[in-house]
Amino acid sequence: MDPAEKLNLLPLGDSITGGTPYTYRYELYKKLNEAELPFRFVGSLSNQNHYPGNWDAHNEGHAGWTTHDILENLDRWLNIYTPDIVLIHLGTNDIATIVYSTFNPFIDDLTIESSLQALKEIILRLREVNPNVEIYLAQILPMIEANRQSKFPALVESWNSEIRMISSTLSTQTSPIHLVDMFSDFSDEDLYDGVHPNETGATRMAEKWESAILGNDVEDKL
Repeated sequence: MDPAEKLNLLPLGDSITGGTPYTYRYELYKKLNEAELPFRFVGSLSNQNHYPGNWDAHNEGHAGWTTHDILENLDRWLNIYTPDIVLIHLGTNDIATIVYSTFNPFIDDLTIESSLQALKEIILRLREVNPNVEIYLAQILPMIEANRQSKFPALVESWNSEIRMISSTLSTQTSPIHLVDMFSDFSDEDLYDGVHPNETGATRMAEKWESAILGNDVEDKL
């Protein structure tokens, strides 16, 4: 197949996308190839981590980055490539920043509301460069801490509730947003540090992305 006919698939997120040390991208790459989906990963990064073989590792999975950081850099990346499909798993670092009051160079007062607005602006910007872009928007993985008084569970629940709302209200016929549940069915057994997926968790994420992508006739976009 002519490479020009392949779908540009962008994995967009933080270290959970990039891989620390495990990422869903490797298993998803294999699964979509086995399904004979004509695609290529795009992104300014190409970190293969510890995975074997010569596989397509392009992505925008930036460790420690929030929705605001991604939005700040998005135009620069979109000058290089135009995604047909975008897989978004974002919000983990926004929540961690709020809980730990971590300094963020792109925004003085980071809140759930401001981060959700940044996420909406990311979606709108993606549509500006491709009005037909197909977006798979993840409810984020659990953030598990030993401290039962942690603010994480409530913030993750609030974030994921808003993600569901965004996927419903911003989805259009020409640029659909598909909600992907990366929260349910995940536990501390799938996370090696309470935040990032271990090998089992990364494989489960790949399965969820694959099921969503192949269930929506994305080849019709070619």
